[in-house]
Amino acid sequence: MDLQALDLPDPWDTYTMVGFVLWHVCIDILLELHSFCHLRHESGKADDQTLMLNPSFNGEEGHTFKKIVLTIYICGNFAFLITFLAAIYQL
Repeated sequence: MDLQALDLPDPWDTYTMVGFVLWHVCIDILLELHSFCHLRHESGKADDQTLMLNPSFNGEEGHTFKKIVLTIYICGNFAFLITFLAAIYQL
């Protein structure tokens, strides 16, 4: 990945941007897995199609987990911000 518009040093541009994208994807997958497991737990032994079409679960449950993930997500984004700013400052 070559980002000429950023004009960052070589190792920074590729690894930092790939890490940033992977960070978002991993958090999204984690939340999707949590939602899927929560739906499966709520509806017992219902099949997957029923779970996707009828998401009738209380949003209150799992709220603590989502708060923790949000806190970790914000801290991770802040770390990437610091990394980007450090890379720009080196120029």
